[in-house]
Amino acid sequence: MGQGAYLLFGALILAPVAVFAVQASGRRETDATATGARLPFLFRAAKYAGAVLGSLVGGLLRVRRRHVEDSLSRSGLDPQQAGAMYRRLGRGVFELLWLSLPGKRALRDVVLIDPELLPWLDSPRGLVVATAHTGNWDLTACAAASLLSARERRLTVVTKHFSHGWLDRTWQGLRRKYGVDLISAGSVWGEARRSLPRGNVVAMMIDQAPERSRGSAPGRFMGQPCVLDLGPCLVAGRLGVPLIAVFAARDADGRQVLRLAGCASPPKPGEPLRAWAEATAQTLNDWLEVQVRRDPADWLWMHRRWKPLPGAAPQRRMQRAVSDGSAEISA
Repeated sequence: MGQGAYLLFGALILAPVAVFAVQASGRRETDATATGARLPFLFRAAKYAGAVLGSLVGGLLRVRRRHVEDSLSRSGLDPQQAGAMYRRLGRGVFELLWLSLPGKRALRDVVLIDPELLPWLDSPRGLVVATAHTGNWDLTACAAASLLSARERRLTVVTKHFSHGWLDRTWQGLRRKYGVDLISAGSVWGEARRSLPRGNVVAMMIDQAPERSRGSAPGRFMGQPCVLDLGPCLVAGRLGVPLIAVFAARDADGRQVLRLAGCASPPKPGEPLRAWAEATAQTLNDWLEVQVRRDPADWLWMHRRWKPLPGAAPQRRMQRAVSDGSAEISA
């Protein structure tokens, strides 16, 4: 159970929380933050509703709590950070429920874009973005899609699906409402070839363990061996488009900030694509590790990031795929 579980619980208690928040605010839509910026009141109220939800799921029900604490400990971090992670994840669910209310929200009020990121969004060759489950990644994706739409460009996100049909339709529909184009992992290469030459953006997650040996390689993350997903690197390298790492984070006022973590250097002349992709994938994960260590509670520790590839001899199969060149793009 991941964020889908939070949505299930959040949906049950959204109505009374929303009513209480509106009554407490005197039916005001916005309230001032410490910096003077005005944020929607219900957006800020998500902090308190999310704390209750996070305590329920992470404390009382202990959904993957042992896994989260063990992962923090193995990474050399305080396992007590688990509680804050569950509260922030609960907060993010209520922010998405606020986002799903009738009409469209003005996301520029709740999501800030790193000025260094803006020139990359205008790349005429298109752009591949490596990102991760930090901050409120779905909210920031909606904000990025809205920004790109104003530039007459599109954001395509590689996504997975919830097992609950109605929940999956709600989640996917929310992102489409704000202009996010969604594709499955098997459609990455075809969509990239169509979309990137038009100057569009393709975003892919790098912080989940790949399910297949193709398009993957051994690496390290948070000081532990892991399997790296080469998908973003192979797409960018084969099509000759820029590759950057962008991660969301929450600032002191509760807003989300999309930050440029780094820009990957293109392959050198004559450099094998596979070797470049493996080295670059490790660099992307190193950049992510810097952010996770800076604010451990802001990353989704519930994923089994360090699990091996399926099967009895995953490393042997993976190395064989590398040596015979059969590796394909896999998101």
